[in-house]
Amino acid sequence: MDTFFFMSGLLVGYLSFIELDKKRFNLLMFYILRYVRLTIPLAFAIGYSATLFVPMIPGPLTEFFGQNDACMGRSWWETLLYVNIYTGPACMGHTWYLSAEWNMFLFSPVVMLPMYYLSKWGSNKYGIRKWLWLMVWSLFFIGFTMVPIGMVLRSNLAPYGIL
Repeated sequence: MDTFFFMSGLLVGYLSFIELDKKRFNLLMFYILRYVRLTIPLAFAIGYSATLFVPMIPGPLTEFFGQNDACMGRSWWETLLYVNIYTGPACMGHTWYLSAEWNMFLFSPVVMLPMYYLSKWGSNKYGIRKWLWLMVWSLFFIGFTMVPIGMVLRSNLAPYGIL
């Protein structure tokens, strides 16, 4: 999965820097286009899973595949808002990847825009830009490391073999 997250981030960064160079980058459209592109097929898949999928699978596995109450009940909207990784069992559990990728996508301008504008800003006589980026990246890595650690400790989810 890390490979797909890396490829997605690399492509988002590369295309965003091209748009920034051409002075065509619009932050609102950045989010809207991605949300629409991901959500329309996901909404069709949820609709299919909640309505047509169960009657189409007669046989011994009907009970196994037919237990998709989350799509028919209350959690389908969590999947469409990409918050299902925070709320527990979700409609179509394999959509955790889309939710995780969307949440990383939300924070990508926080990294990309300062990176782009600081690379265009001032001279680099004393290496100030390098030290500034070292501090920024250190804060991001610490932050993105501490959030999952906090979630694991708060939920008492100890890694295997440690506790």
